[in-house]
Amino acid sequence: MTRPKLLDLFACEGGATVGYQRAGFDVYAVDMDKNRLGYNPARHKLVGDALATLDTLLAGGAIYFPGERPMFRDDFTAIHASPPCQGYTRGNAGRETAWPKLIPDVRNRLVDLRLPYVIENVKDAGPDMVAPVALCGCMFDLSTIDTDGVRIHLQRLRLFETGGFTLTPPRPCDHTAHEWVAGAYGGARRDKYEAKYVRKGGYVPPDKGVVKALLGIDHDMTWGGLFESLPPAYTQWIGTHLLTAQEAAA
Repeated sequence: MTRPKLLDLFACEGGATVGYQRAGFDVYAVDMDKNRLGYNPARHKLVGDALATLDTLLAGGAIYFPGERPMFRDDFTAIHASPPCQGYTRGNAGRETAWPKLIPDVRNRLVDLRLPYVIENVKDAGPDMVAPVALCGCMFDLSTIDTDGVRIHLQRLRLFETGGFTLTPPRPCDHTAHEWVAGAYGGARRDKYEAKYVRKGGYVPPDKGVVKALLGIDHDMTWGGLFESLPPAYTQWIGTHLLTAQEAAA
């Protein structure tokens, strides 16, 4: 059976890609960073600019993945986009920085393409997003055992704006039952006890294998890729919603 095709823009090292693959999509990944894209497990990968890719599809043109036939708008069932989050992260949100804030430009193109879409970003990007739904690790019971033998639970809230279908979270975000929570982001504290009792958050496990297990990621990634990655469980959930909506509309 032919799997529906999903275009993954700003795909980086493939956390979102894997989730959509698990949901049942054949993912076509696009990113400007050749080295980062090399870690992405998609079978179809293209080094390129996401906005230029959307412009090509809007103009009725084709995009060319190595070894593949030309791909047009109607070849894709849906599009996922994770524009750079740095301009929206805490400390930069609401300020002018060198980091681009591409969510409005991405949305305008996706709306014009008239395909179901997902735009993902960090919590502080909320003002630039339309009715986003928040997903967090606690909603998927993402946890692992840390190097000290203590179970840690993933606290990683991300926002998702959808077009063409409705997304609902599995359950509310609630970490009250978790003694130890952890994330995966640069510049965070690696000392678990200081993070909890002094800084009140910000712990990242110092072991790469633990971070991968916490995120639910099986394939190899750089530390930078892990810091920026979506847990595949998030996009697997979204992809399942998307496929269900399309089956109901058929």
